Amino acid sequence: MSDLLRRITVNPKQCGGRPCIRGMRIRVSDVLDLFVAELSAEQILEEMPDLEADDLKAALLDVIERDNPTYEAVMYEVLKDACTSQSSTRITKGEVRDWLNSLLD
Repeated sequence: MSDLLRRITVNPKQCGGRPCIRGMRIRVSDVLDLFVAELSAEQILEEMPDLEADDLKAALLDVIERDNPTYEAVMYEVLKDACTSQSSTRITKGEVRDWLNSLLD
């Protein structure tokens, strides 16, 4: 799994220093936004032909491994979609991580 994380690059002169995929100007957050929009991995790869399946796995793994404020908006959207104000079920950060891990399988 750690080999996957080598696909994630951070360059202060590119994309405001946000994590990107393999040095391209495709941010990890861009990939996550597509997952949040309920695109499948196959649809994302069609939409972004420069990406490979392992890039998607790396992006998801990066979210799990890195406690980065860049991802707070994406995590917020996941949580917002998962529960409503009337829901009595609380979703924990661990459950979101489990969901992200399930996408890696």
